[in-house]
Amino acid sequence: MNATRKSSLGVLVVLGWLAGTASGALSDAVAVSVSVGGDIDAYTDSDDDGISDLWEFNHFYNLGTVNRYSDFDGDSFPDLSECLAGTDPRDPQSFLRIASIGVGPDGVIRVIWDSTTNAVPAPRSYDIYAAPSVNALASGGTRVELDVPSSGDSTHADLSMGSATMRFYRVHLHREP
Repeated sequence: MNATRKSSLGVLVVLGWLAGTASGALSDAVAVSVSVGGDIDAYTDSDDDGISDLWEFNHFYNLGTVNRYSDFDGDSFPDLSECLAGTDPRDPQSFLRIASIGVGPDGVIRVIWDSTTNAVPAPRSYDIYAAPSVNALASGGTRVELDVPSSGDSTHADLSMGSATMRFYRVHLHREP
């Protein structure tokens, strides 16, 4: 059966930054959320588990090994999320995550996350959200960067803190319609 699925799955990666440190170094870990979501135009999904048959056959050579809730490699990133993010469901080191966050001498924050351009069914792009607190970020936050295209094994966004003394970031992966 061909289906269009909406999903918002992901992991919470804990990171943060306090403005005003002399070295520009990160403060104690605080919070950044990485989420996976959007309209997913799955190829044929004959077992109706939300994962395309093509992806299941490419990674497991059958339809019975994984489903939307399973986590084959035990990395706490469900196999459906691995499918959507284009990560390897057999490698516990392969999942959508923030690789680093830092501040340059000009005060620009660079957020770098693992990504892929080799995702089925289509290339990925990302939106970045910011908020002054974890609770505000969990409620949505403000989109500060839109449609950052995946640029290989890692992707980055350069962001301004503005006048904020603390900022929390969320990287949201979506597929182009």
